[in-house]
Amino acid sequence: PYRLYDYAIDFIEEPPPLSAKEIEIALHFLSEAPGITAKLSSIHINYWYGEHTKVTACEYLLQTEGKQRGLTKENILYSGDSPNDEPLFEFFPHSLGVANIKLFWDKLKHHPKYITQNEGGEGFQEFVEELLT
Repeated sequence: PYRLYDYAIDFIEEPPPLSAKEIEIALHFLSEAPGITAKLSSIHINYWYGEHTKVTACEYLLQTEGKQRGLTKENILYSGDSPNDEPLFEFFPHSLGVANIKLFWDKLKHHPKYITQNEGGEGFQEFVEELLT
């Protein structure tokens, strides 16, 4: 129901950055390979062997740890910043996208319910400060 590790192809943090076309080609190539699941994040192409996803991992955790702690998907807020978070934007009724999710907006079918003004960690901090006030 979950993966222990995955592989990542950095496309922006280490120079030279890959072009959008190069990213698209790599993602397509990996997605077509038998037994491999590939997803785009804000800085990597992540890929792994198996059909495990963030949703299957969350379902597993909710059925195990969640039951013990009285957690349901209705009382969890999911936060993300990229296309690989899209399945959880759909899965969780309460979802947050930090501002850099806007870079991928047109590629998403399922959007977060709330978007911050700031990107990355500062966006998440913005949301937490809003909750605490």
